[in-house]
Amino acid sequence: MTKTINSRLNEQLRQRIAVMSDGEKFPTEAELCEEFSVSRMTVSKVLHEITRDGLLERAPRRGTFVRKSFETNLNHASEWLNESHSGGLLAGAVTHTLRVNIYEYRHEFIRSMWDELAAKLKGCTPGVEIEFSTEPEDAEQADIIWASNRRDLKALNSDSFNTSEAARAAIARHCPEENYFAAAWPDLKRSGKAGCPFSLSASVYLWNDRLAEEHCPGLKQANIRQMTEFFIAERKRFASELPPAIFYVFVPFLLMQLASSGILEYDLRHGLSGFDKPEVAGFLKFNREIFAAAARLSDDRIVTEIRGAMNLFLSGKALALNTFSPTLKVIPENRVQEFSVSSAPIGPYAPAVPVYMGIGPNCRDLETAAATIGFFCGRRGQRILARHRNNIPALREMAYSEEFLKKSPRNMKQVLDVLDTASDVINLEHFMADKTGYCRKFSHYILEEIELTDLFNNTATKYKEVCNP
Repeated sequence: MTKTINSRLNEQLRQRIAVMSDGEKFPTEAELCEEFSVSRMTVSKVLHEITRDGLLERAPRRGTFVRKSFETNLNHASEWLNESHSGGLLAGAVTHTLRVNIYEYRHEFIRSMWDELAAKLKGCTPGVEIEFSTEPEDAEQADIIWASNRRDLKALNSDSFNTSEAARAAIARHCPEENYFAAAWPDLKRSGKAGCPFSLSASVYLWNDRLAEEHCPGLKQANIRQMTEFFIAERKRFASELPPAIFYVFVPFLLMQLASSGILEYDLRHGLSGFDKPEVAGFLKFNREIFAAAARLSDDRIVTEIRGAMNLFLSGKALALNTFSPTLKVIPENRVQEFSVSSAPIGPYAPAVPVYMGIGPNCRDLETAAATIGFFCGRRGQRILARHRNNIPALREMAYSEEFLKKSPRNMKQVLDVLDTASDVINLEHFMADKTGYCRKFSHYILEEIELTDLFNNTATKYKEVCNP
């Protein structure tokens, strides 16, 4: 039977309520009308029904608030969603409580995606309770862990995953390797970790299409070397009349760009080499110029973090922005087609950070955990990821889907094609753990605290120290 507008909205709102915190403020009627493109009368009627069931509390002049606890809401969602789901993903599972550690859930702008994933998962897991935590110290006892290959964060990395042969075999049964971007797998396989790629955070260039066409047509397809040469050659024009390009001043990502573009040589065992190339000095000079230009646009206030750079870009003051794909979510959906993305041509290594869902080291039921990871990393979960555009889906089919591409800046397919040619990712550990002191020197130069001669006088010595401690 075809669902009515009321019943569809009722279902979607209950899914959201199911995983919100007790006492959390719910969107207003006007906000819901805009989000779901329905009338005020429809929203009011549905909210009345949900309030009558005890899931919301409507306080005059204060707003609407969730009444049930997080755990109770998940239980309610499971019962309610099962009415419209036949069968179950984990029917007959031995584990009665599945413990999932998702550090990312603490971030407000990402939470709505995990709310929807959790609600959908509950509808597929009759009889299984799901217990979520966000604290890294809880991961040792978690059945499933969200983690990346970054080792510079407080969050967990893939080192926390189960390494048993049985766990890896369970993942293989539910997550066929060939369905995902190849570059996301090698880090897991080298370390023997039981996990599956969930998403990819890729380094990209974001372009203002109108400004690019007006000032430098054709440059959107340029690689990093061509961009650097162009902007350095035209620095006087950019200082006086043209909007600048802004490179996110976070040195490890800058080095990733240099390595993926072949300006620096890179291999997994020895890290980076080739710092004595003149192109490296040119690239650093370029970044100093860009950093100074961004400061001028901000009334001489230094712009050291991505939010400030993104604000300059979205306001039309910058031609291009070097950033990472998760920040694309900041672009309002109704403006996303004003901009394009492109990526540096790469060889075997992609400038990207893979994110994984993995089995915990003390998981009590490997098969249940692997099946759940299969949900997060399979079509159902990846479709939700694509719709929320928090990152690039690791499942190739969903990354190339119209659902993801239509919510992305123009030319996202080119970025995906570049990622798809890579067989591995650059190991950020070489920059962010072993070489923090070295990266700091680059930052000091870009901030005009030291000069190029100071930077390169002892480069070789410093490089040997960090590579051969």
